[in-house]
Amino acid sequence: MTPTEHQPRDLFTRRAVQVCVLLPIRGVVISITVAILYLFSVATLTAVAFLNTTLNLEEFPTTREVIWIRDRKIPSQIRWRALAQGLYPLPLVVWRRQYHRLVRLCARTVMFSLGYHKLRRRGKRLQKSDGVDIMISNHRGLIDALTLIVAIEDMPIFVSGEDLLDIPWFGTIALALDVVIIHASDRRSVRQDINEIMKYAGNRQIIMFPEGCASLGTHVRLWPHHGVFTLCPIHRMQPVSIRYEGLGEYSPSWVSSLPDLFSRTIVLMMREANNAEVMFHSRIVPPANASAVEICEMFRHRIACSLNIPLCDPKTGAYRIPRTVPY
Repeated sequence: MTPTEHQPRDLFTRRAVQVCVLLPIRGVVISITVAILYLFSVATLTAVAFLNTTLNLEEFPTTREVIWIRDRKIPSQIRWRALAQGLYPLPLVVWRRQYHRLVRLCARTVMFSLGYHKLRRRGKRLQKSDGVDIMISNHRGLIDALTLIVAIEDMPIFVSGEDLLDIPWFGTIALALDVVIIHASDRRSVRQDINEIMKYAGNRQIIMFPEGCASLGTHVRLWPHHGVFTLCPIHRMQPVSIRYEGLGEYSPSWVSSLPDLFSRTIVLMMREANNAEVMFHSRIVPPANASAVEICEMFRHRIACSLNIPLCDPKTGAYRIPRTVPY
C-alpha cells in the first residue's frame, strides 16, 4: 500500500480514540471532580455564612456577598481581619486548609483530563516571604486559574469580574475560593478588599489580570486597568506569563455562558496531549517618578518579550516584536 492509503485509516483511528475513549473517560473524571468540589464549596460557604452571622462579624466589613434565597444577601465570605485575630473557631480554620488541598488536587485532575499532562515552570516564584504580594499575569483563557494553582503549588487569591458569578457552579466555587469580585457599580471598594487581604491573609498572594478580557495569545494588547499598579509598591509585584501549546496550537478562551464553556471543554478533552508553560520573571524596577501607565507598559513589555509575540504600541496602535528588556 502507498502511504496515502494509510492516512485515512490513521485519521479515522485517531478520531475514534478521541470520541470513544478520551472524551467519555475524561468527561466522567471532570464531572465527578467538579461535583465534589462544588459540594465542598457549598459546605464552606454555608459554614462561613453561619459563623459570620453567629459571631456578629459585621464590624469587619467587606463588599463580597453571595445572594442566597429571595434576594437575601448573607455575608458568606471570610472576614480576613477576624481570621487573623483568631475569632473563627479552629475547626473552620482546619476545614479551609483541607479544602484548599482538595482544590489543588482537583486542579491537577482537571488539567490532566483536559490534556495538559505536562506543565513547565521557568524562573523563580517569589513568595510572600520574599516581599511579593501581587502577581501580574497575562490572560489567556478560562483555565488560567487552574494553571497558576498547579504552577505555584499554593492557593492564591484571584481578582475577577462579576460575570464569573453568572456561570453555574463555577460562581459558587469562586466565592468559596475567596475570589475578589469586581462589581462595575462599585470598583472603589476593590482597593479596600485587596488592602485587607494583603494585610491579614497570611502567606496567600493575589493574582491579577490587568488585561481584563482574555486574548488568543498571538499578541499583547493594551491593558486598560492601570490602577492595578497603584495598589502597592512595584517592588512587591512579580510579572508572570502563561503560554499554552497543543495540537493545532489550540488554546482556550474566556467564556461567559454555560454552552460556550461546555463546547470548549469538549474540544480540550478530545486533545491527546497539550502543554502549558508558566514563566516567573524578576522584579521590575521603574524610575522613581514613573506613572501607573508607564509601569503598566514595563510589565507588558516584559511579558511580550518572554512570549516573543507582538506588542501593541500605545501611541500608534501598531504591533511590533519587542527585542530587548530595558529594565
